[in-house]
Formats: sequence, structure tokens, C-alpha cells
Amino acid sequence: VHGTDVSKYQPSVDWAQAKASGISFAFVKATEGGDRVDDAFASHWRGTRAHGIPRAAYHFYYFCRPAAEQAAWFIRNVPR
Repeated sequence: VHGTDVSKYQPSVDWAQAKASGISFAFVKATEGGDRVDDAFASHWRGTRAHGIPRAAYHFYYFCRPAAEQAAWFIRNVPR
């Protein structure tokens, strides 16, 4: 099973090509800390859905804020 992890550091992904190459899922960085949304999250989130690639969002934890605050930030910024 092959998947990928993407964030703002992969600003442009050809999701059709990724799927054709055997990608079967994607982890998409959504948030970090308590106040940042990844710059490419919305684009990657739409792109994976448009190409039928199962996806999951993830949060990059920093010790800058309490875990509960960071979890609330993630929930507030990731579509259900």
C-alpha cells in the first residue's frame, strides 16, 4: 500500500498522476500549533477528493500551546 504526506512544501501536486502511479491515500497537513493553517491545505484537500484519493488531515503539534487548544484549532479548521 502506497500513500503520501503533503503540506505547503509540495505546493503543486498532480493528483491524477499520483493516483495513476499507485498512490492509494494521502495524509494532508492541516494545522500546526494553535494558530496556523497550512498554506496548501485547502488545495490538497480539494485535489485529493476530486481524484478519489482517500485522505486524512493531520496536525503538527508544538509545545507552544496546550494540547486541548491545539485539538480545538484542528477541529475548527478541518472539514468533516
